[in-house]
Amino acid sequence: MSGTDGLPEEVFRQGRAHWLATRAGDLAGVLETAGPRLYELLPGDLGDRTLVAAVTVARLAADEARAQPVAESVGWLERLIPGGAPP
Repeated sequence: MSGTDGLPEEVFRQGRAHWLATRAGDLAGVLETAGPRLYELLPGDLGDRTLVAAVTVARLAADEARAQPVAESVGWLERLIPGGAPP
């Protein structure tokens, strides 16, 4: 065993945590910008407000999208794009 056992995994975990924190910050920024009144209504007792805002945006997006199967979404996009679907 080398002295670097576990190092790649730790680097991966740190990178993943940074990526997730950045994405949560991006989503929270959307809510702060697009829905500042809603952002202010978020409960403060759920922990990290950035994470709560990110989850709120993700949930609203999923509700809007109605979580259709990929095949249905692709079919809808093909019909939406002129010339995208066969006649």
